[in-house]
Amino acid sequence: MKKALVRLVRQSPAMIVAMLALFVALTGSAVATTSALITGNQIKNSSITGLDVKNKSLTPRDFRGSVRGPRGLRGLPGATGATGATGATGAKGDKGDAGVPATRLWAVVANPIGASNSTLVRGAGVVSLSESTYVEVVFNQDVSNCAFMVSRNSPNTTTETAGFVQAHSGATPNAVQVATRTEAGAITDGNFHLAVFC
Repeated sequence: MKKALVRLVRQSPAMIVAMLALFVALTGSAVATTSALITGNQIKNSSITGLDVKNKSLTPRDFRGSVRGPRGLRGLPGATGATGATGATGAKGDKGDAGVPATRLWAVVANPIGASNSTLVRGAGVVSLSESTYVEVVFNQDVSNCAFMVSRNSPNTTTETAGFVQAHSGATPNAVQVATRTEAGAITDGNFHLAVFC
């Protein structure tokens, strides 16, 4: 031991400095090696960011809960499918209620010029005819709130004399009075067709 110390003392200063440098270098790397091992207890919560983690080094198993990426772009709608086959014919529905029948009130009257009395040629719902200045057609129901349509027309295939015709409510609720006139407007005998709509 004494011989070793003597030899160490006899070394040149340069050699001693070199040996000290080697010793420091060796012990420093050992300290650095042990200090490079960082545990979870040494990391402060919320101090590690994404920049501190190597890309693709973590997997979903390394995270608590599910990991979802950003929502992708919405795709374009698909093409419309072909029209399906026609379904079977359904059962026949119940018959509907009968509608209200339209009134059938009308008269074709012959009242040729110079005749003493007008005549009912054909018609429906007519009870009687009477003639004075007007021809009064009496029906089998109240027609005071109905609509009258009258035309100067022949009861057969002959052509009626030109002129005008008027219709209005008669003396009773069931009656319609018809007046035929010449082209000049004077009262005259004349054939006509009358229809009543209620």
